[in-house]
Amino acid sequence: MSEENKNVVLLQSGDEKKPSRWSFRRYGKGIAFGKWWVIGTTAVVAAIGFLGTRFILNPMRESVSSSFSYENIAIEKKSNGDLVYLDGTRFSYANLVTRANLQAVKDSDPKFAAVNVDSLLDTIQISVPKEETPSTGPTIYTITARLSPLKDLALARQYLGAVIESANKKATEIALKQGVDDLFPASFDKLAYKDQIDVVAKQKTLIADELDKLGEQFPSNAAVDASGTTLAKLTSDFNYAFMADGVDAVTALQDSYRANHWAKYSDETIDSVITRMEETAKGYIERLRNGVEEIAVKQAAIDDFKASSSYATTDSEYIRTINKYTTEIAALKEERVDYLRELEFFGYDVDEFRATPTYEKIATIALSNPEGSLLRLKAIKDGTADEATLAWGASSKAFANKINAVKDLMTGQKGAIENVSSAMRYLYTNSLSTVSYYDADVVKFSGHMNNAIGIAAGAVIGFVVSSFVVAAVYINKIDPTEQALADKEKEEGAKAK
Repeated sequence: MSEENKNVVLLQSGDEKKPSRWSFRRYGKGIAFGKWWVIGTTAVVAAIGFLGTRFILNPMRESVSSSFSYENIAIEKKSNGDLVYLDGTRFSYANLVTRANLQAVKDSDPKFAAVNVDSLLDTIQISVPKEETPSTGPTIYTITARLSPLKDLALARQYLGAVIESANKKATEIALKQGVDDLFPASFDKLAYKDQIDVVAKQKTLIADELDKLGEQFPSNAAVDASGTTLAKLTSDFNYAFMADGVDAVTALQDSYRANHWAKYSDETIDSVITRMEETAKGYIERLRNGVEEIAVKQAAIDDFKASSSYATTDSEYIRTINKYTTEIAALKEERVDYLRELEFFGYDVDEFRATPTYEKIATIALSNPEGSLLRLKAIKDGTADEATLAWGASSKAFANKINAVKDLMTGQKGAIENVSSAMRYLYTNSLSTVSYYDADVVKFSGHMNNAIGIAAGAVIGFVVSSFVVAAVYINKIDPTEQALADKEKEEGAKAK
């Protein structure tokens, strides 16, 4: 076969892949071709990344939290776990994050004006960790909230601190109002001796109870005022002030009143005092008569119930019924003792009725004791009183001074009421810590993404997308045109040869 007849025919399968038009060289040339577009797009998307992170992503992610506990004794923990203020108002941690409290805290200081309470309500929460066994220590609470309604971290720290302190602030305000109740009425001087002594006794008991309560809550060497007076000294001074010759002053009043049948009267009031005593005695006798009947009725009910009841003696309804009547009878008998004592004080003979408290014996109760207050007052009024009765009358009038002397120990600026009240306020507001925080600088900040990450992510995305776009434009449109021109020039050069 001759050389000129040798023809080589190359066949290419239609399935054979064509070489890719993309290459790193062409990609690089594409970027170089559209570099200003790439740079501009990268810068714009990086800016968008910054703005999105700063104003969208971070506000959605950033949050603050604060863990704390209350240790001020102005909020007491009861045995059942409930917390109450000193005035008995129940403390609820949920009240810290109510609209009313959040708004009140905002209004309390102009620096909180930027706080958005409405938005804060949608995100703020307060919780207590669940424990398998009850803790004897302080309860730890945790408040969490999104940062954005609080503007910035500095304001969040101040505002949440104020929210937490609001409960302690209320506790302190209540503590500053604490004191021993003054039981002396404005009409004290017009009361009968018996009623005056009752008020004095109740007031002294109340003061002593408050001192005992302080002794349970505070150490004996705790200072009760700025000068350093201790709780032990305050208690000792109180007890000493009411002791005379080894006898309690109130007890001495009660004993003297009963033993001497003192009556409170004056020359102007003696008629009304006698009338009041007679009416009171008549009421006591009538109440004794009614009591005898009531006791008889209730005892008969018990007997009938026992006889007719089909219940076993251990049945709860049976026991409740019997106990009900028994308790009512006991109360009536206690009243009887009080009425008989008062009638004896006036001068009535009650011995027969006391021995046999029946309806018939009511008639034996009669005014007969000349040493009773009623007969003595009548003798003074009628002018038939002997020297002993007149002396009794003078001593009766003077007894008011003894009552007032004991009363004065408790009233006034230096009285026991004010001394103990002042000590209560001082101890509650100065002796213990208030709020303990478990996070540095009150709050813990979380969820923040660095803005540089947003810029970097935006720049990467902008560069990748824009570079591929300009490279594609270059490869698909610009590069084929240049290649065609190059091929044409090469062909024309070959023809010229």
